[in-house]
Amino acid sequence: MRKGNAGAALSQHFLQIFLLFNVVGTITTISIYVEGRVTPWTRACFWKRKARTDHQQSMQKSDTSIIPEINVGAIGDIDPKIRERIRNAVGKACVPHQDWSNLEGDEFDVPEAVADLARSGFEVANDGPQSPKWKPSTKFTENFFSDVSNKGRDIIDALGEEILVWFAKFDDHCYGHTLPLVKTRAIVNMSPKAFAELLMDSNKVKLYNKMSLGRTDVRVFQAGVDTVGEFGDGEAKVVRNLTKPPLTKKTLEFVTLMHARKLNPDHGEGEGYLVVSRAVNDRLERDAAETPTNASDVTTMERLRSEILLGVNVLRAIEGEPNKTDLTSVTHVNSPLVPALAAKKVGLKGAVDFIRDIRN
Repeated sequence: MRKGNAGAALSQHFLQIFLLFNVVGTITTISIYVEGRVTPWTRACFWKRKARTDHQQSMQKSDTSIIPEINVGAIGDIDPKIRERIRNAVGKACVPHQDWSNLEGDEFDVPEAVADLARSGFEVANDGPQSPKWKPSTKFTENFFSDVSNKGRDIIDALGEEILVWFAKFDDHCYGHTLPLVKTRAIVNMSPKAFAELLMDSNKVKLYNKMSLGRTDVRVFQAGVDTVGEFGDGEAKVVRNLTKPPLTKKTLEFVTLMHARKLNPDHGEGEGYLVVSRAVNDRLERDAAETPTNASDVTTMERLRSEILLGVNVLRAIEGEPNKTDLTSVTHVNSPLVPALAAKKVGLKGAVDFIRDIRN
């Protein structure tokens, strides 16, 4: 095969990876950055090693210059004040690097943290106080966004079958600040409630993610997107999703908090539903998976832990169209199998293709 054809084939495989990361119903943006790990893709793409090293050094330098290093051993070794700071940070759109590195996996066991994440996700998707500065990534988005209304049939007439697409990055002190976020907006032929229930149903993940090996509910705090209970409004749970990328024996593992609730019209959110997600970053579990202690643990080495840094789906109702949804999605992910130089292109294409798959 000639060089040109080989390069095109490899690029096509990179673009196929986007199908793997549908954990919360939105295709995610991906990056090469995983501390201390050399992935199959970096071995294949030896010419990107220097860029990857520079990426790591830049990310570590900028993050650790804001927050001093925290030396931790067992869970009990973390200072109570630091522990409280981490709990307060986990529900924000931007989580400082050192706080993210010291998450213990139980930060979302309290409903206040889940409610904070929901508010943060809504703000990011709707240009609120925690939102980054979004830049249009298509001519249609740049030229016609001013004509789009949130009400009635105007949104349908303005968008039609088109998809609005933006990208952005968080500030330098945020974990994952070098990785792009992608936001999309489109009309989907499904009611907001049905859409929310589809995204939260682990048994239906393979309907829209063909490469998923399955998603399981690890811990359910509260079931039902319309539930009002001790854990607040809506459904909240921790899930584990496994996906199998092509051209590697590795399996990608996502352990993620998922939360869905009704939008609150009294708070200016409109009618519909909100689905948010974020990685449950258990430091001790992650270390154990990467350092097996006996033969029975070796299979864990075939898994690569990836992180949903932030996933948001705002599912707005459209007046007079009960079976249509005005969908705004945001995805921000850290995963080891795609070079950083390809992350933006793959993420943008993946986000658009997800909407097309749902429509079909």
